Amino acid sequence: MAVNVVDLGADSTGTADATSAFQAALDQAGTSGETVLAPAGTYKIAGSLQVPSFVTLEGEWRAPAYWAQGVPDIGTVLHAYAGRGNVDGPPFITLAGHAAGVKGLAIRYPFQGERLAREHARPAGVQPYPPTIRGGVPTPNDDFFDNLSVQDCLLVNPYSAVDFATHRCGRHFIRGLYGQPLRTGIQVDGCLDVGRIEDVHFWPFWRDTPEMKAYTGREGFAIVLRRSDWQIVHNVVLLGYHVGILFGHGLHLTTPEEDPTRARNLSNGCNGQFSNVNIDVGDVGLDIYNTSGAGISFANLSVACTNNFDHTIRRAIWAHPLDPSERGRDANQISALNIVNGSFWGGSSQMILWERGGPLQVSNSLFRNWERGEPAIRVAGGRALISGNTFLFDGGDDMKAGPRTAVEVGPAAEGAIIMGNDLHGLPLDVQLSTVVAHNLP
Repeated sequence: MAVNVVDLGADSTGTADATSAFQAALDQAGTSGETVLAPAGTYKIAGSLQVPSFVTLEGEWRAPAYWAQGVPDIGTVLHAYAGRGNVDGPPFITLAGHAAGVKGLAIRYPFQGERLAREHARPAGVQPYPPTIRGGVPTPNDDFFDNLSVQDCLLVNPYSAVDFATHRCGRHFIRGLYGQPLRTGIQVDGCLDVGRIEDVHFWPFWRDTPEMKAYTGREGFAIVLRRSDWQIVHNVVLLGYHVGILFGHGLHLTTPEEDPTRARNLSNGCNGQFSNVNIDVGDVGLDIYNTSGAGISFANLSVACTNNFDHTIRRAIWAHPLDPSERGRDANQISALNIVNGSFWGGSSQMILWERGGPLQVSNSLFRNWERGEPAIRVAGGRALISGNTFLFDGGDDMKAGPRTAVEVGPAAEGAIIMGNDLHGLPLDVQLSTVVAHNLP
């Protein structure tokens, strides 16, 4: 059985506000855990929606599909009007209970990037909005909801797309998500059981203007992962962002007086498995501030950094020193980052800067063309194992600029093993400062 929003009075032409009809259908379905169906059409949603426990709001859109300005709406399309200019307002859709979900929807913000007054022939700047989809609601005990899902959805032009971080969302399931999030794509924090992010494609298809590109290139974060245990990320494409994937410390903290163990645990970072990850036209591919003790593993990682979108850093991987003064954090918290079958290219100023933590393990990977004056990999702190990689320079006229450094190990590094790498193109070398490459203790 299912509840149909049209049967409860929803206008599918996009003319009349359908908020109350949608919410009435969701409330009705919440009494029995039924699905709410929104048939193909365009629906004006002037308010916000809450999806109860065990209910899925389902439309007829299926990823991937084509969308461009001037093309008629296809499938089930929700036009979101509320919250303009207020990032702290109610989310467009709240998944407000266990196993709540959305599926088969396309969501577009008609006022995002609208043109200014007719006398100004230029696009408006990016308009802040609350998250398009948020999991959880505020509760006195910081409770969490499990098994929330976002499947086969197109989020055309959200400011912040999916927020599974503000409230704790265990075992989240995101699959078949396409769109152009302008500020933040997916955020996860406080997930204490396996979450999944699969088949995600974020790229600038909705509005390919210099203003939009520059904004996302300077300000955009495609995926932000904080505390998430055994996170799985598979088959993702993230194009044009300041940061492809940020790994940070958890923000769900209790006071030490309440529960010191819980405060420390929830402030830890992410661990998990990542495969077939493609970060293109990026500024920083992987931006690492914190991970948990079990580490992060990547198989088939491709990062191309350019200056096309106002990018100035252009570093494929950056592991930052940690500030131990922050409560609940450990100065050595960054643990193993393991990369197998990586490809780093596209004009990076530097491929990897590893400043603390470890070990960094990179094998069977390609490093192709990087700026003069910088090593492809700089181990400035922590430990590293770099083996079986290819360092290639075939940079055209820049070939005459002199030798390049493939790997540099700085004096503050704890140690490094560098072996079995193939260096070719320009004369390439490995530089060791006061630290000698050796077996790790």
